[in-house]
Amino acid sequence: MRKSLGTLWALSLTGVLVPLAQATPALAELSPIPPDKKVETFGSAWPGPVPQEELPPLGKQELSNLLLEQAATLADLRNPTLRAAWEAVEASQANLGAAYASWWPSINLSLNGGPSGTTNFYSYSPNSIYAKLGMSGSSGLSSSSSTSSSSASLSSYSSSQNQVLTTHVTTQSYFQSIGELQGIWKVLDPVRAPSIWKNKYLLRQAVDSYIIAKRDNRLNTQKAFVDLQQAHAQVLTGRQIVRNDQILLAMAMAKKQLGVASKLDVAKQETLLFADQANLKTAEQNFAVAQAALAAYIVASTPDLLKPGTELAPIGQWSHSLPETLLAAEQYRKVIEQRLLDVKTKQADAQIALAPYRPTVELINTLLWTKSAGYAGQAGPPYVFNARSDSWNPASILQVTITPFDGGQARLKAEAFRRQSEQSLQTYFNTLNEVRRDVQQQYSKVVAGRDVVILTARQVGAANEALRVQSLRFNAGFGNSTDVVQSQLNLTQAVASYITALAEYNRQLLAISRSSGLAIVSDAALNKKVGNPLANLRLDQELLFRRAGVAPSLPWPVRSDH
Repeated sequence: MRKSLGTLWALSLTGVLVPLAQATPALAELSPIPPDKKVETFGSAWPGPVPQEELPPLGKQELSNLLLEQAATLADLRNPTLRAAWEAVEASQANLGAAYASWWPSINLSLNGGPSGTTNFYSYSPNSIYAKLGMSGSSGLSSSSSTSSSSASLSSYSSSQNQVLTTHVTTQSYFQSIGELQGIWKVLDPVRAPSIWKNKYLLRQAVDSYIIAKRDNRLNTQKAFVDLQQAHAQVLTGRQIVRNDQILLAMAMAKKQLGVASKLDVAKQETLLFADQANLKTAEQNFAVAQAALAAYIVASTPDLLKPGTELAPIGQWSHSLPETLLAAEQYRKVIEQRLLDVKTKQADAQIALAPYRPTVELINTLLWTKSAGYAGQAGPPYVFNARSDSWNPASILQVTITPFDGGQARLKAEAFRRQSEQSLQTYFNTLNEVRRDVQQQYSKVVAGRDVVILTARQVGAANEALRVQSLRFNAGFGNSTDVVQSQLNLTQAVASYITALAEYNRQLLAISRSSGLAIVSDAALNKKVGNPLANLRLDQELLFRRAGVAPSLPWPVRSDH
């Protein structure tokens, strides 16, 4: 049994693998893909010159001393995002004008012309009354062959009447021009009113989108400026911390030469120095990234010149209560109005969908002019050579159009738009809740963030003083290098916490102001409590070396802080 199962398994594998093996050579026969440079030549390139920005360049003096409000103003004037949003407003205005233009009648004019030719076969009996009238009358009808170039006589036999019929072949050749002037005025149009209202709503949405884009662009620019201030503060403080590490390392090396410090003390200081140097490099990298981000908002082609004109400091406080902020946000946020406009737009779409069930009354006035030159068309003999003809056909009608039954298509489409309107209404309520949630979160962050800034500023001052005292104690022989290194680590962490807390506090102030439209007020009390704790991070090099009894010099150059 097992042997038979094994045989079946081998046969099944053979049935699968053999077709795969046979298909493998077909893959090798595929033509190779051409190289990328050749592929890029396919098709046509950009049809014309590449568009260029028409913005004046920003000067070095302006970029190297940039202020917060100045950056926001430049972003309003130069950022292409706002210009694109404004073009959308202009387009919506044009669409609204087109909707209003449906009240006017439309006038259409068409004109065509060209040579035309027709061959007519006219058969009759020579004994018919038409032939007798033609022979005796003045119409010129003849049963004999016509000698004109435009006709010929043929004889044929009619078996039904046992007589010979005479057939005249008439060739018509002429130039004909047809002109038509048509005026159509929809006296009653069920689509017109809802279309106008829909375009009104869309225009208002475009205006709201422009205002939202401007506010967001301004907020993003302000946040990018705060990021630049934060990165700049990290670079400056990082250089001071590295300088302190270099001083303490030089002092440890000098004490080691005097025999009062060990190799371990020097190694600890070197480890901390390398770590702080790595942090400094990271801060310089973040500063370059912040420069590029802010340059993109203000459209500056030289981001390396960007520097904040003011140091990182509190920009103010939030003096408004939470209920006041919530009420202002509900009235200020354009995204709420946009959701309401979505409801109205879908309702207008529902009315447009029901238009086929409602009568459309049109007044149609038509004037048709036909001009012919040459052998004009005739129903039969007599023939008029080199004829000219003009035909004027005016007409005026009142047309009523209605679709009483279409299988329910219009009704179902309208129902779908009504459901979408209800969906937009629920989206409005959800957006309102999101706005309230964002404001509440921002308010709590601002209130707590102010206290965090004060506490972290005190932490920097305490850590700075602890490092100074611990360094003096170590020089005097009352401490060890571990205490000094720990004090250095505490100062580094305190500085990083303070810079991060202050930058985040400023960003939250800008965000809640953007969400509510309320202004940020100055905070002299906060500025007094915080001060500038980053200004005195340097250790007194001469005092430390004088206390240690060694020459106040470093074995490497110290980079300037500016």
